[in-house]
Amino acid sequence: MRSVSGFGDLDTTLDYEFLRERRYRPALSVEGKVKWPTAEDPDLGDPGRDYTLGLIASKDFVFIDLDLNVLYTFTGDREKEDMVEVSLASEWHMTYYVGLIAEVANVRRMGSLRGPDAGDRNETEVLVGLSWQVSKYLKFEQGIVFKEHGIKEAVVAWEWSFGGD
Repeated sequence: MRSVSGFGDLDTTLDYEFLRERRYRPALSVEGKVKWPTAEDPDLGDPGRDYTLGLIASKDFVFIDLDLNVLYTFTGDREKEDMVEVSLASEWHMTYYVGLIAEVANVRRMGSLRGPDAGDRNETEVLVGLSWQVSKYLKFEQGIVFKEHGIKEAVVAWEWSFGGD
């Protein structure tokens, strides 16, 4: 087994909250995402663009935020299947600026597959990391994703909130 390092694919995501959170009701958002094939090594990314559309339910509980995501991904590679991802993510605000993030995701592949991953139909992964609220609009996140078969990925992301919330 060889070790691979370098940059993976780039994701561009846009979220729009169409139903604001109320006391007993979560906020609802729609998410659109495009995965650009920018990986330096074929083991770090997948060929072709992927397009994702999904729904997010978010609820703020004073010190912890919870998000339930349901996403459908149309893959850009003919050898790969489309996917449905269901995940539960949380952020515990340790201070105003620093938070502990965690996410559990289950990905289910849809349809028939002819490629080398024909047996992998269901995958589970766990993310653990930290977030840093730089300003009202900018947040940085970094963490480690633990996948099945002992695979680990380092993840770095930034978010810009046009509304400042």
